Amino acid sequence: MRTPGRVLKLVTLKAKQANALFWSPTGKHMIIADGLNGKLEFYIVDMLMTMATVENFMAHIKWDPTGRYVVTVVASAVMEDGFYIWSLYGKLLYRTLKELVFQFALRPRPPSLLSEQKEKEVKKNLRPYVERYEEEDKEVLDLLSRQEMEKRRVMEEEWEMWINKWKQLHEEEKLQR
Repeated sequence: MRTPGRVLKLVTLKAKQANALFWSPTGKHMIIADGLNGKLEFYIVDMLMTMATVENFMAHIKWDPTGRYVVTVVASAVMEDGFYIWSLYGKLLYRTLKELVFQFALRPRPPSLLSEQKEKEVKKNLRPYVERYEEEDKEVLDLLSRQEMEKRRVMEEEWEMWINKWKQLHEEEKLQR
């Protein structure tokens, strides 16, 4: 059983070069950073597993307050200045290059407007909403899948028409040859 406020050694990571560790606010994820080589390793602590390894030279690393996103900021006259937004699993979600970046800050989460009792009530009754939105998401994915299948079918028909056209042209030229 874990005791809050206590430090517990989980494992020693061997053969990993790093000069900084950046813990997510939730404590379940971290970034192992090798600033010399610009290597960032997105690591899930609970599973002792690396999700992704990326390169981002001379980057300053910031977790968002939810612990779901990471921002790396490059503010250097030598490199391409800008910022990158990553998922907690190391997938690049957004990138923008800006000249002369001096500072980047994430907006803090505002305090909740709900009372503590109302928040508990919302959390307790959240399941029907989750199911409804999951169903809507499934319908959207199904629609996108059907659209993709239709698009592929049209492309396949166009390909077949193109092949038949060239076969017919080849047959016509065959008689001339």
